[in-house]
Amino acid sequence: MTSPVLTIDAGMNCRDAWHFFKENKLRRAPVLLGKKVLGMLTDRSLMMVQPWTVDEQERRIASGLEIRIDSLLTKKLLSVSPNDHLERAAQIMLRERVGGLPVIDGGELKGIVTESDIFKLFTRRTMTQHGHRLIMRGPIGPLSGMDPAQIAVEAKATILDLAIYPGDEGRTSVVMQVRTPNIQRLVDKYFASGYELSLVEEN
Repeated sequence: MTSPVLTIDAGMNCRDAWHFFKENKLRRAPVLLGKKVLGMLTDRSLMMVQPWTVDEQERRIASGLEIRIDSLLTKKLLSVSPNDHLERAAQIMLRERVGGLPVIDGGELKGIVTESDIFKLFTRRTMTQHGHRLIMRGPIGPLSGMDPAQIAVEAKATILDLAIYPGDEGRTSVVMQVRTPNIQRLVDKYFASGYELSLVEEN
């Protein structure tokens, strides 16, 4: 995530918010009422206040410029916590078609995670870590005794990256990047432990 975060006050009007966005080259920013996060404001929301652009509104002295920012926000606050997996943030952004989410902990804003953050992380991982990428589903139930990291270590594989998150049907989803001299031995161990592999690729 990015921290600290540039924020918008809920009582600010559209004119001031638009200037703030332009001055700081922002596409989105969390909206706060005191320390409480009310939602996210985007440049698109500002441009949709009137049928014409916000810049044109300024020249026309349109009443829309005086609209309070908090009136543009949706009632549903989309957010993640600092301890959430990155995959959860990506799933929310894809499902809700938003480009960023505030990161909130104990009711306080801690940062913001955007689609650009995810793209940068993905590029860094895939460009710098050569090995094998595995995508699989774990056995039904808890992974005690069949932990994917433990299986990899027993197969003499080096774990470069590991993401574990809840999947459907009570089965844990696992995405991992490993380096091993014998990928088949590792794959066989996962199969023997009840894992279902959907992807094994070298990169």
